[in-house]
Amino acid sequence: PAGAQFLAASPDEVWAVGGRGEENWVWRIDPAGNSVTPLPEALHPGVPGKVSAVAYGRDRLWVALYGTQWGVPSRVVTIDPATGASEQLPAEIPEEMIINDMALTDTGLALIGTDLSAETPRGVLVLLDASGASVGDVSMGRGLTGITLTEDGLWISDCLDGTLTLVDPRTGTPRGQPVQVGTAYP
Repeated sequence: PAGAQFLAASPDEVWAVGGRGEENWVWRIDPAGNSVTPLPEALHPGVPGKVSAVAYGRDRLWVALYGTQWGVPSRVVTIDPATGASEQLPAEIPEEMIINDMALTDTGLALIGTDLSAETPRGVLVLLDASGASVGDVSMGRGLTGITLTEDGLWISDCLDGTLTLVDPRTGTPRGQPVQVGTAYP
């Protein structure tokens, strides 16, 4: 589909999720048969926001959306791949946080992004339990942009500080000092 912005893979399919203007969309791609199926009800107009991250796991497609209007907070919805039905998680996400990426963990979901409510933007890691309820959030760095889960924990990249930080996926506590992998932005 033209304009695909985010991709996730399940064992048998690839998911393309994105949007233009106020319209979001989800496409299921069968690589074996080279077929594409839209899921028009997955991110219907009643699910406001712009797609900002996507992941697949626990037999669900996880989609983060950030609010496009004042007072519409970021949110995470799960999509049932069989039916296309979406359900919003009960997560309490900082009101002016833009979610940049997410990773499924053994105990839930980790979201990273930028909180724009302060005079100086700050990086935030939000941890959710398996039900989608907030476990807590941790301020770290200035520009968190990427996250991945390894056997050692969650690796989080900060494009403004030029660092990678390993954190405990249950608590968000850093495991050692950030590793410098680039030049910090002034």
